[in-house]
Amino acid sequence: MDYYMPPQLQQVQVGNMYYLEDVPSMPYRVPNQTWAERPPIPFYCIDGQRGFPLSDAFARAFSRLQDPDRPVFEPTTGAKLTFHVQWAEYSLFSKAKNVVTQRRSCITSISRAKTAYEVAKVVKTFIDQNSHHPVSNNYWRVGPGFIELDHIYLLELRNTSVGSYQAVLAVVRQAPPH
Repeated sequence: MDYYMPPQLQQVQVGNMYYLEDVPSMPYRVPNQTWAERPPIPFYCIDGQRGFPLSDAFARAFSRLQDPDRPVFEPTTGAKLTFHVQWAEYSLFSKAKNVVTQRRSCITSISRAKTAYEVAKVVKTFIDQNSHHPVSNNYWRVGPGFIELDHIYLLELRNTSVGSYQAVLAVVRQAPPH
C-alpha cells in the first residue's frame, strides 16, 4: 500500500530528546469529483514550531497556537465540513463538524483555535474507536499504551473534496540515544 507522506520534512526536531514524525496516510479522494482545491491550512505554535499539540487543543489551551482567533474557512463553505483521519494500518475515519458560527445576523468561520479543537475531538474519537483494532505493526498503533492524543500534533488540514478536509498529523517520538 502506498502511503502519502507530506512533501515537507518528514521529521522535525522538538527539543533535544524528541522529534515529530509525520503519520503516513493515503490521501482521501472522491472518485470523479472535480472542485477548486483550496490551499492547505497549516498550524504552527507561536515559536514557529510546525504543528500544534492535539492534547492542548482538546484541553482548549491555545496560548501557544499561532493566530488562534483568525477565521479558517470561507463563510460560503457551508455550515458543516467533514474531517478525515487516514492513518497507517486503519480504515478511513470521518466525522462532520460545524465550521461556521452565527452571531446576530453575521455568519463567520470558526477560528483556528476552534478548528484545532474540533479536529482534536475527531482524532480522539478515532483513537477511542480503534484502540482494540488489531494491526500488523504496533509502530503506528493507537490506544492506551501506544499512540494517544498526547503524542499527536496537527500539522495542517488539506482540502480533499468539496466539503471535506484531511488532517495531516505527526507523532512525537523519542530520539534514539547517540
